[in-house]
Amino acid sequence: KREEIKAIKEKRQLAKLAKEFDEELSDDDAQEKLEKSHNQWKDSHAADPKHIKADSTKWDNDWDKIGKQREEIKAIKEKQRISKLEAELNGNGTPAMDEETQKKLEASHNQWKDSHAKDVKVLKSGETLGQDRRDAELHRKREEIKAIKEKRQLAKLAKEFDEELSDDD
Repeated sequence: KREEIKAIKEKRQLAKLAKEFDEELSDDDAQEKLEKSHNQWKDSHAADPKHIKADSTKWDNDWDKIGKQREEIKAIKEKQRISKLEAELNGNGTPAMDEETQKKLEASHNQWKDSHAKDVKVLKSGETLGQDRRDAELHRKREEIKAIKEKRQLAKLAKEFDEELSDDD
């Protein structure tokens, strides 16, 4: 079956190639073209690569602008290198930061220092945030059930008492 399927697929590919070239190809020619198309990427160095010249018209040739950007990059890198050296000399091992970064870092460090700044709700193990609401609802329903049971018990006692009075007569 596999061989039949392969033969059918090969015939389809041959027909497709024939349509592309609008001519009837002999089986040998078609087979050769098919193998060439399948083996196109197996050996990338087999055929000479196509050399494409660079389009220099699209290049940015504003050398003043390019030089200015290069100077800015060099200045930034030099500033980073100096701050790194200063940090090593100071012995703290961390490079100096600009003010904005320093403020953000301090804010994130100070965020959890005062644990009593807000009233923190302590949860018991297995308790969730909506537990209070559910507990209140459960308590209310339990109270209703108790009231219903008490009414039934009072009604039962009243019925028994009435029966005893009628029996005593």
